Amino acid sequence: MKIINSSFQECQDNMFDDIYNQIIGFLKTKIDDDQLLKQIIDNCNHSIIQLTDGNSYTVLAHDGNFKTYKYRDNAAAFKTNMAIDVKEDEIHIIPGIALRPNYDKHQVVHELLHVISSNQHNYYKDGIVYTKTGTKIDYFDKNLNDYHMDNSLSSDGLNEGITESLTTMITGEYTGSYPGYLSLASLLMSCNNRLLNAYFKSDVSALDAFYNDLEERQNVISRADLCQLDSKKLDDTVLTKLLVGSIKYNQSYNNPVDISAISKYLDKFYMLDSGSWYDVISTALSELEITR
Repeated sequence: MKIINSSFQECQDNMFDDIYNQIIGFLKTKIDDDQLLKQIIDNCNHSIIQLTDGNSYTVLAHDGNFKTYKYRDNAAAFKTNMAIDVKEDEIHIIPGIALRPNYDKHQVVHELLHVISSNQHNYYKDGIVYTKTGTKIDYFDKNLNDYHMDNSLSSDGLNEGITESLTTMITGEYTGSYPGYLSLASLLMSCNNRLLNAYFKSDVSALDAFYNDLEERQNVISRADLCQLDSKKLDDTVLTKLLVGSIKYNQSYNNPVDISAISKYLDKFYMLDSGSWYDVISTALSELEITR
């Protein structure tokens, strides 16, 4: 992991060594695939953290020139493609995070998880290439124009939920970010390692296999329900359906779910206009049983 400034000059900051060790140490307890763990460590080692002045950040563009952009939104940290090299058969991307001076550890861990779940070698197939960050997948043609893929496996909302769920486990801090998606992702990862592995693997086959397993083991939610999730918005009715389907998925693996714990978290960070999430989820589960 390289620490740089906006001029791409290397810097030293021991704080990031501690964060790196904490992330990798945690993932070693969760990832049961040695080859995947090696990929994760390699991705982390070949990533960049850019310390900025808070106004702009710099990337090494595919034309070989450094380009400076205005720091977007009010985020203290965000993941970006820090260096891009377009080759005949692939797009090689070195991902990284840009940090404002007011960043905190939780933000760094969240964005680093985006970085190390990004595939760095993106190969063309029939003139189309995809980039994958967790469960968020983007497709491009050879001119680097966005390409629409009808059978895309991408889920933006699920991606943020997984990332924030892992971040809270690593840091022990519950910030209340993406509460609905965090609850969904936590449920979907609680009964097996399918989704966790798919999040980190560089190709999409594991994600496709997870969706197949989900649809085979319950009939409440489908891959289409997950793929249409937007991280910036979430409807209460949609979330209820997603949670119920995820609970049924756990039950198919004989994995007990503590609805009270889920409800308590959501009641604090994702309040309903009235009532409790416990009543909403319990009622939805009961109605599902009645209709069968």
